[in-house]
Amino acid sequence: MRFWLGPVWPPGLLYPLLMCGIAGILKVWTPAERELALRTPHGQSIPERWLDILDDSIKHRGPDGQGRFRDRAIRADGCVVDVALVHRRLSIIDHAGGHQPMVWLGTPALGTPALRAGRLLSPQEQDRHNAALGNGWKSEGEPGSENRGTQEDRIAVVFNGCIYNHRELRAELQKAGHVFSTDHSDTEVLVHGWREWGDGLLEKLDGMFAIVIWDRVVGEIVLARDTFGEKPLYTATSSAAERSVFAFSSCVPGLARLPLSFADPRDEAAGCWIKPWIKFGWNQAIMPVPGIREILAGFSEAQPARPIARNGSDDLSGPRMPMHWVGDLLNPSGESLSVENADRLLRSAVVSRIEADVPLGCFLSGGL
Repeated sequence: MRFWLGPVWPPGLLYPLLMCGIAGILKVWTPAERELALRTPHGQSIPERWLDILDDSIKHRGPDGQGRFRDRAIRADGCVVDVALVHRRLSIIDHAGGHQPMVWLGTPALGTPALRAGRLLSPQEQDRHNAALGNGWKSEGEPGSENRGTQEDRIAVVFNGCIYNHRELRAELQKAGHVFSTDHSDTEVLVHGWREWGDGLLEKLDGMFAIVIWDRVVGEIVLARDTFGEKPLYTATSSAAERSVFAFSSCVPGLARLPLSFADPRDEAAGCWIKPWIKFGWNQAIMPVPGIREILAGFSEAQPARPIARNGSDDLSGPRMPMHWVGDLLNPSGESLSVENADRLLRSAVVSRIEADVPLGCFLSGGL
């Protein structure tokens, strides 16, 4: 018998296997364009209609909440970096405190970079910030000096999935001095974990996830998927003629409809491969559709377990994230997996996956 453990919704309401949707755009202005960039309102640099397109393509993934976040930074190399993040939420853990994008605002030049004073921004504060920045307003320290000591810290996270060991990581971070605002949000663990460990955070995560982290101090976003690529994340980069524009999404159709050089604007062309993709998967779906390779030439799938640091000019693929469970499967002597160890691992895996603030059920479904 095959079964699936997951949330239960009211009778008659059918949800596919969903868990939030993420999307966003990063735009990099060269040092020569710096003055033009600073005169250009954020809402013109990254138009709201682009975010509407991305949001529309992922809204089916998250019926319980939505959010957007805009920011601008000046990198040490003189480039101005604009970023916009979009999130749709399926609320499973911490209904009250787990809103996204989750944004931490830090006070510059107070304490060590990891522990300097700061707080999470409320959704209302994020909305006011977005509106002001979109109209050309520059907040305190915005876009500030290139010096880390004077530029305002800001970490923003959009996240699809679940971190199974978030409680253990929270306890470790609290011992290190981090103060949490939410009761048990696994998203806030990502925020403080990035502040404490940087990209070392990714090696500590046990979960299924697609994560994007914006670090304002360095003017960079980092994308990461779990070891098995359970959560989707697709990317696209525009031509140099349009400056450097990097976009990402949980769903390809939104990327395909953006009015940029990597996309074919023909909706009928972009939509003709959706059914075969659902039926046959990514590689098989693009084979039988005439012209689809050309339409999708600018898109790629973020590789599982290989984080990408995106600075606007290069994709820097980091080392493969370690699979800690491999050491548990075999005895140190290399002997085969024992029945007792297999039972322990299976029980531990199931228990870690059924934490939720919504009812759980066991259904006949697509497999374990």
